[in-house]
Amino acid sequence: MIIGMASLAVTLAERGKSGRMAEGLGIELENARVKLLAVGSSGMRSLVHPLPFRPVGDRQMDVAEGFAAALAEFTSLTGILPRQVPVVVAASHHFAYPAFRIAHEHLLTLLAEHLPNAFLAASDGLWSLAQAKTGAGYLPFVLARTLGIELATVLHGALTLALDVGSTSTEIVPLLRGQLAYAKTEPESSDLSERNSRARLQDGRLLWIGSLETPLEYLAPVAAGYRMVPRKGRMAAVTGLLADDPWLAALLPDREHLRLEVAQAVGLDTELLGDAVYDIAHALREKAIETIAIAIRQVMARELPAGCQRAAIMGLGKNELAAPALARCGIRQLVDIEAAAGVPLNLGATYGLALAAACLNS
Repeated sequence: MIIGMASLAVTLAERGKSGRMAEGLGIELENARVKLLAVGSSGMRSLVHPLPFRPVGDRQMDVAEGFAAALAEFTSLTGILPRQVPVVVAASHHFAYPAFRIAHEHLLTLLAEHLPNAFLAASDGLWSLAQAKTGAGYLPFVLARTLGIELATVLHGALTLALDVGSTSTEIVPLLRGQLAYAKTEPESSDLSERNSRARLQDGRLLWIGSLETPLEYLAPVAAGYRMVPRKGRMAAVTGLLADDPWLAALLPDREHLRLEVAQAVGLDTELLGDAVYDIAHALREKAIETIAIAIRQVMARELPAGCQRAAIMGLGKNELAAPALARCGIRQLVDIEAAAGVPLNLGATYGLALAAACLNS
């Protein structure tokens, strides 16, 4: 069975108007963690479970062990048996494997063992496990969390754009009249879908800029007059030094450690740089915001010729990166999806996957 985006959006909108939301579980399998969020009559319940990491070994073992442990912990905390409720899974763990194909095949094996009832998020809709095994290749399933981002916005009025800035990447998702700006109503059967991860990377809808993991030299070769050193420093250092959000700052190491990481990113130390550390951090954040803003303009010019009045934001970087980037594009009416729906920070897309799963519950 394959369920297209059009039918999902219509079903969700109808259930949102009725105020009755069925049980559904959304799961995101990432490189370093598993996110689970359930919706339903008992309220919203969530868990973020880290995946184990062995410096030497088979990544498949880490993912298999962590995925099973996450399901068990979620059941222990919530009483929900994932096998007994509708489940939608999206995966972005492919980059931890030698090839995307191997990651996808391993995911199908894990789901067959632990969640044979699961539907897999693809670039244009939901695929049953049986269908995913027999068709579509693997590319439509890579970073298909975009489906969750889109569905998370359906219940929040006439939005024309959504931005999800996570720890590693930024998703720019065009919407249309409060519905989804998909080109077709049914899923693609080809790896060449205009909505898959490769297409999104090529046209600016997917950027490797996030609040934590982006390498600093990726943002700019020079910052505040200092040349960046390759493979030194992550965006987490900039975010921690400059974040206005206390919750986000609390996730990161102490301020002196962050200052040192920024200093080392230009081959110096905090004594030599002094307050110039903050000049470098501001310059790097400015570059991240401007890069996202340029991509937003490109997406709007191509997908939203009538412009954008209201946008949805979600993810770790929604306030530090998404909001200022949108403001530079003239978009200041923002809906914080996670705050509006009572969803924990950085679980907006997982929430959308849970809503998709609830649509499967008749």
